[in-house]
Amino acid sequence: MLKDRVSQIDVDCPNEYRPQIYQHIFDSFGQRKCAYVLALGTISDKGTIDDIGRALSRLWSKENPNDNNNPYSLDKIAQIKKQFDENPEETKKIYPKLFYYFDGLNGTVVSLSHHPAGVIIAPIDIYSRYGMFIDKENLSVLNLDMSAAHNVGLVKYDILGLDTISVIDKTCKYAHIPYPHTYQIDFNDKAVWDGIKKSKYGIFQFTGDFAFNSLKKYDVQSINDVCAVTACIRPSGASYRDRLLNHEHNKNPSKQIDELLKKNNGFLIYQEDIIAFLQQVCGLSGSDADTVRRAIGHKDKKCIKENMPKILEGYCSHSDKPKDVAEKEAKDFLEIIDNSSNYMFGFNHSIGYSILTYYCAYYRHYYPVEFVTALLNTADTDEKILNGTTLAKELGITIFSPKYGYSKSEYVPDTKNQSIYKGVASIKRLNQKAANELYTLSQQNHYDSFMDLLQDIHTKTSVSSDQLEILIKIDYFSDFGDINSILEQVKIYNTFNGRKQISRADLSKYQLPEELMDSISGKITAKLYKDFDWKDIVKYKLQNSHIKPATIIDKAKYELECLGYIQITNDDIPECYAIVSNIEGKYKSKTVSLYRLHDGTTDIIKVKGKTLENYPLKIGDMIKTIEIAEENKWGKDADGHFYKKDETEMVLKKYSYVN
Repeated sequence: MLKDRVSQIDVDCPNEYRPQIYQHIFDSFGQRKCAYVLALGTISDKGTIDDIGRALSRLWSKENPNDNNNPYSLDKIAQIKKQFDENPEETKKIYPKLFYYFDGLNGTVVSLSHHPAGVIIAPIDIYSRYGMFIDKENLSVLNLDMSAAHNVGLVKYDILGLDTISVIDKTCKYAHIPYPHTYQIDFNDKAVWDGIKKSKYGIFQFTGDFAFNSLKKYDVQSINDVCAVTACIRPSGASYRDRLLNHEHNKNPSKQIDELLKKNNGFLIYQEDIIAFLQQVCGLSGSDADTVRRAIGHKDKKCIKENMPKILEGYCSHSDKPKDVAEKEAKDFLEIIDNSSNYMFGFNHSIGYSILTYYCAYYRHYYPVEFVTALLNTADTDEKILNGTTLAKELGITIFSPKYGYSKSEYVPDTKNQSIYKGVASIKRLNQKAANELYTLSQQNHYDSFMDLLQDIHTKTSVSSDQLEILIKIDYFSDFGDINSILEQVKIYNTFNGRKQISRADLSKYQLPEELMDSISGKITAKLYKDFDWKDIVKYKLQNSHIKPATIIDKAKYELECLGYIQITNDDIPECYAIVSNIEGKYKSKTVSLYRLHDGTTDIIKVKGKTLENYPLKIGDMIKTIEIAEENKWGKDADGHFYKKDETEMVLKKYSYVN
């Protein structure tokens, strides 16, 4: 084991740039001095039980061909795995035959591949010294895994994709400005620091309520403030978090420790603090201190636990106080180190991430349209898309639904009009290919009717029927008529497209008069109408269809169904009318989101279980709110008794359904 070790290096970049970075590394250093790190696929605990169980099951069935009571059946093995999760040692005793082979098979290497991000760069010829192989993706992989590479002194670089950097990169491109260097950004901009606390949306690391509330509570005014909050909200900060967020200064047992932690308000916050504490206060060597640091980084609880006695002994032996006093003093520090096994930030990691946090706040403030557009174009989940649209509303940015002939695959910013045009590919179940095909159609052809366009969509694009329905419901084809009318046209088209004959018996089914079929059919038999142009039937059906136009309520429900949110508004609709856009809660009482069509606001409101029993709600329901009251929240004391809190909430007590 090496005594002097170099910490591994992380490089964060936009996901789309990772292949270019890897290629640059291999081009710069050569195939003999760099390689991907080996990743070993091993059999897990449950996989081991499955494999042994299958073997024993086959053996038992062979020996007992007429007995269906197999003790190693799939159901029995599933039960054993559950028991093993709850109590491994006891389970091993209950099933000795099964677990006789367990230790020998568990952890066995069954596959070789490359680490998803790690690459070795070395000043020596690692090909001739350690060997390489080419994996199924045609990549050069070192014959050493991450631990082995570290043990022989090789440095691993992790090339990691980070969506936030993609957001910043896209923002700058939309704004036609270069990606910023840190010296180009004013980190003392009061407008940015004030703005960062106004909304959680789009702020890296702080999009969750807990994290964002911690940020506001600390009232961050600098990068160091963000660093401290970033670090303390990790599991390692559990024991001191509230005190730090309240700006308390921790008084440590000695001036030495006070001096060591003076930049952190006296708290042991970062991995670097741990290294310094272990070396300077506990007398551990640099190698031993880094072993603990690496265990923290890898969440190796076993290693941390094994080193606890050494840390405690080191603290006590280097203290000038009696051992019992020193042990008591060390307790708080040991608790932080123990909590660190679940996750702890390094300062360099925290400062890098905090700068990105500020970048997000900076561009959200000065380039809001470009920033929200970048945020939406990077979103890969419904939740992220919803967060982006919510931020747009908060900033007064209008997001126009995709429109045939105008919209492309991605969202497009319109800074002059403080608006964004939604990208087709951003909609669930749609994709870039469909978006590009539709845009190409619009640029190459002119269509007088939707039916003409529909024929080309059917024959010249990959757009499926489900994708087409979504596009219609979000009013993508608004230039061709009403939503419900177009849906009906598609239905008629799908029924009669390409039909060459219709039986007399089906005329009533299709609501087709004999006079029509007599006039358009080239051949008529006792049972069939043949040799007609199906388009004549379509034309007749369209002329005689009486479809009610989509109401604003219909359109709102369509948006919620297809987009996951509602954006349509109409100030003619009374304020008391709302659509249920979300329902949350694991108890009988639920937290309900009510979208008000009048002005586009969303109320988050409580509906009690008894009310829901009598008047159940589901997402998409249109209701009229009749009675809303502000009531105290309920809490439970240490004895299990309920009591009213000072904190209040809005409760929907009475409402009616709207058809």
